[in-house]
Amino acid sequence: MSNEMRQHRFTAPKGAADLILIRHGETQAAVRGQNFPMVGGQGDPALRPEGHAQAEAVGARLRDYPIDAIYVTTMQRTHQTAAPLAAHLGMTPRVEADLREVFLGDWDGGEFRFRAAEGDPAILRARERHEWGELPGAETTAAFQLRVR
Repeated sequence: MSNEMRQHRFTAPKGAADLILIRHGETQAAVRGQNFPMVGGQGDPALRPEGHAQAEAVGARLRDYPIDAIYVTTMQRTHQTAAPLAAHLGMTPRVEADLREVFLGDWDGGEFRFRAAEGDPAILRARERHEWGELPGAETTAAFQLRVR
């Protein structure tokens, strides 16, 4: 028996898949008093020019990667982010509505950004407790995890 033992080489089990998560590109700025367009009660801002450039860069970076499927949510920002990669690959993204971001309740539509910048106590509690439900009317962390799972 040898006095050394090398680490075994990892082999993915049958049926395993790599999953690449890509956050959407930068979206339009919130404007006080003007909600974003809403989809299913959630803010749906489009990408701003910088976000489109980010989407193009991701598409160029992954164009030769072996990708079998692209999933997007019901939000336009995810469709816009996925579009360059989908075009490179000749694919149509699949909509998976449950992968949406957490529902921010009364502060969805842009208000959350202002409250976060101002250090609203509810946001501070939510971050400290890791609990989205601290925000008025927001989805709880448990509900969010269950939906995404």
